[in-house]
Parts: sequence; C-alpha cells; structure tokens
Amino acid sequence: MNKTVKFAIVGCGVIGKLHAKQLSQIDSAELVGFADIIPARADNYAAEFGGKPYYDYRQMLSQTDADVISICTPSGLHGEMAIEAAQHGKHVIVEKPMDIKLEVAMAMTKACREAGLLIGARRMLEA
Repeated sequence: MNKTVKFAIVGCGVIGKLHAKQLSQIDSAELVGFADIIPARADNYAAEFGGKPYYDYRQMLSQTDADVISICTPSGLHGEMAIEAAQHGKHVIVEKPMDIKLEVAMAMTKACREAGLLIGARRMLEA
C-alpha cells in the first residue's frame, strides 16, 4: 500500500525551489504548504506547486497537515524551526548544514528523537 507523504517547505528561496521541484516529481509526495517572510515568494510557490502559502512558519506548523517539514532557510535559523516542527509532530528535513552550532544541531536531534520523529540533513542538487 502506497501512502502519500505530505510536505511543507519553510523558506521559498533558491534552495526551497530545488526541494519543491524534486518533491513534486515523487508520486507519493504531496506539497501542502509554503512559508516565507516575503509573501510573494510563498504565493508564487503555492501557485506553481499547489498547497497553501503562509507568511509565518509557526502558523504553517499549527495549521498544515504536513507529515514532513523541509527547512530551507539560512543555517542559523534551522534549530528553532526544527525544534518547533518536532513539537508539532512533524518529521524534519533540513538543508545542510543542520545548524551552525553543534549544540543546536544536537538539540534538534534530541527534540525529534524524543517525539519519535525523524530528522535528516540534505543538500538538494539540481537534477
């Protein structure tokens, strides 16, 4: 039985676009939300890939039914976002590096592990 996995992306810049493009090519993946502090970016991603735009990632975390949050923001922002995603019951994919501080990366891992969730760091490459 194939299950559709729902993804939401935080950060609608260049890296977010790579994540969205690659996820949109997977039959069992569905893009359900895009969050960016620049509203036009989130709107454009939602128009191109489907899903709902959000202008605050916290709102997206509380309102979306995503299974996985793909964090594509600058490295120093990953920690807080990943921990909050885990608190909302979302698995986490983080664009490399996980964070710029080891202790933050460890806290991210701990939050996901304690919530029974997966976390992984990934560098998406243009195919």
